[in-house]
Amino acid sequence: MRAPKILVVDDTEDLSVQVKRVTESSRPCPHVVWCQSWDEVNATVRDSGPFEAVVAGPITSKTNGFQHLRALRAEVPETQLLLALNHWRGSDLRETVRAGALDILRLPVADDTLLDAITQAIEAGARLVALSAVRETTAKAATAPGMVVAVVSASGGSGKTFFATNLAFHLQTQAKKQVCLIDLDLQFGELSTALRLRPRATIHDLVSHDGDDAELGRRLEDHLEAHESGFRVLAAPEDPAQADGIEAGDVARVLDAARSRFDYVIVDTPTALSEAVLVALEQADQIFVLATLDLPSVRNLGVMLATLKKLKVPTERVSLLLNKVEPDVGIDVERVEQYFPQGFSMVIPYGREVNRSLNMGQPVLAYAPRGDVSKALVAGLLTKVITPEVDLPDEPVPERHRRLRRSSRKSA
Repeated sequence: MRAPKILVVDDTEDLSVQVKRVTESSRPCPHVVWCQSWDEVNATVRDSGPFEAVVAGPITSKTNGFQHLRALRAEVPETQLLLALNHWRGSDLRETVRAGALDILRLPVADDTLLDAITQAIEAGARLVALSAVRETTAKAATAPGMVVAVVSASGGSGKTFFATNLAFHLQTQAKKQVCLIDLDLQFGELSTALRLRPRATIHDLVSHDGDDAELGRRLEDHLEAHESGFRVLAAPEDPAQADGIEAGDVARVLDAARSRFDYVIVDTPTALSEAVLVALEQADQIFVLATLDLPSVRNLGVMLATLKKLKVPTERVSLLLNKVEPDVGIDVERVEQYFPQGFSMVIPYGREVNRSLNMGQPVLAYAPRGDVSKALVAGLLTKVITPEVDLPDEPVPERHRRLRRSSRKSA
């Protein structure tokens, strides 16, 4: 995830220093740029932007300050404006409204007050960027349908939500695709919690209204929640009892509507093969089956593959992932591979940064992009299977992942 950028405009550095101090513990930590005069602003925005927020200091009350701010907002309307003034006249309120300021602070301002205002500005800017992306997605509705990707496992705790969210993040931010992430765990979905989203609507709300397929498609956008990285999320019902009101046909209609509006539709599923999950498997262009390095999970992986075979799912659509791999646990990867001749498209190591990223509400690719788990994700499946056009990172890949690269080349 790109660190947010904040532009501070004032003729002294005091405000910029305070902004840097109060935001240094934020994750990701914002990059703060200081402009000493209005003459520097245009070039800075052009060369160092885009900026999520502009904090304008007492220089604003001087000659033509508000006029410069209006021009800046007209040029970059998604950038949020904060004013921090040591005094203001009654006419300043009207000028503040005309400039489109999100908030006005009285100097000196307490650190927590400043941080709260900056946080709100960054979040508002991210939402506007996401809405802009949605408009582009809607404009593409008449193009070829997108790809449906199902993430499944026969064992709990295998990391389905972890993988689904990171896949969505990668496709949206690195491959520059438009992505919709659907939580099909209708009773106990965790996507919203894992991403720290507070959805205003759920899939139950979407399918509860009467109307034909075209009407459902038009209403889909209003029921999606935007993640700050740009991908969209259709949340599971808040009440587990509402799952009974969602039929397999409803799921099919939702998937059709989503794939007509997005490049990728990623479906996070429960462990149970419900009718809703079977519909997703039937429509999926790619299925990722996850297991962990323990005997119950490996056994269930075999059961899952046998079930997919009975459902006549083409084997070329199925990719196997081994997640949370650790050494010295009584079973190794080589032994497991003997039971699955098709091989694993990816072996993902165990990493404590995954739990930290979940607790922070961020995909691990955003929270710890240089960690071993993120390197494995980028160097393996996400670039070889889904998005082969994306270049690998320059940093060296750990030795234990090089074997995976060789095996993925052979299977390609």
